Amino acid sequence: MSARPSTKGVRAVHQTQCGASAPRAQSMSPGQRHRAYKHFMAPAPSPIVPLSEARARANDVRFVPTPLGTLAVRVAGSGTAVVCLHGVTDNLATWHGVQSALREVAETHAVDLPGHGLSDIPVEPRSVAEQADAVIAYLTAAGIGRCVLVGNSMGGGVALGVAARAPDRVARVVLLGSIGVKFPAPTGLILLRYPMIAEQMQRFATSTAMQRMALRDTFAPGFRASDAAVESYWRGWRVEGRPAYLRSLLRVLEADEPAKWLPTIRAHVIVAHGSHDQMIPVHVAESITAALPNARKVILHGVGHQPQIEAPADVVAFVREALASPV
Repeated sequence: MSARPSTKGVRAVHQTQCGASAPRAQSMSPGQRHRAYKHFMAPAPSPIVPLSEARARANDVRFVPTPLGTLAVRVAGSGTAVVCLHGVTDNLATWHGVQSALREVAETHAVDLPGHGLSDIPVEPRSVAEQADAVIAYLTAAGIGRCVLVGNSMGGGVALGVAARAPDRVARVVLLGSIGVKFPAPTGLILLRYPMIAEQMQRFATSTAMQRMALRDTFAPGFRASDAAVESYWRGWRVEGRPAYLRSLLRVLEADEPAKWLPTIRAHVIVAHGSHDQMIPVHVAESITAALPNARKVILHGVGHQPQIEAPADVVAFVREALASPV
């Protein structure tokens, strides 16, 4: 799973709505407390826009129809196809830095998975296997015969599904903080299963301070994502119908759904995991590596749940390795 609100961020918003003091109020001066109170209690303008309007604003995104729905995709560079899959609640913008760095050596396809970003919103939530089928349908629609797959969090599970269900389409796989076996769901994602919390995410999308607070646990302690990366994540929440879909998805999503596929996957897999991942514990990477027939585990020291943002040079190196290996 991917970027999600920290429990502290959700709790802080709930407290201020109920009239309680702002977070860490004891350490603030009276003037600071007053300004914080006004900031959190001020009515937030509605940032929500229809999907059609959000798509019209996206100049660098393709909308590719498939039998399983239209997917939004950003394509960059030329060369061997590299398909990048984001985590739950995230969107294709998370791959911007990686795509830029690979422009000279690969044709990268950053895909908004069903129900995310600017892709179609399914009527019912899609399982990991169904999302994998949607990616396979995209490969066919885009004329991609064989590719390298890169997946973060839930996107890693989807990549494993593609490798298991369409092995001839996959040359190599790079996993970044991937799901794949059972582990305790992060509290913040559990909270997003409830309507009040999911809809509150739209309020977070109106304030940079609240955006960063909610994403605190996504990155390693002390890491500060760029304003552009933070804004790009929250843009996905501003699409009408998105919170309701993500809530329904989180109610049914099974992080261990890929476990049964692992022994069948023939492609070589790099299993990379941040040592400071606060979303998915490192032992998940160890279990995934042990279950795959052909895999190598790499621990990224000092990195959290989003290596593509926190350590893009490492991710680019993994992809280059995958591209250089014989297929």
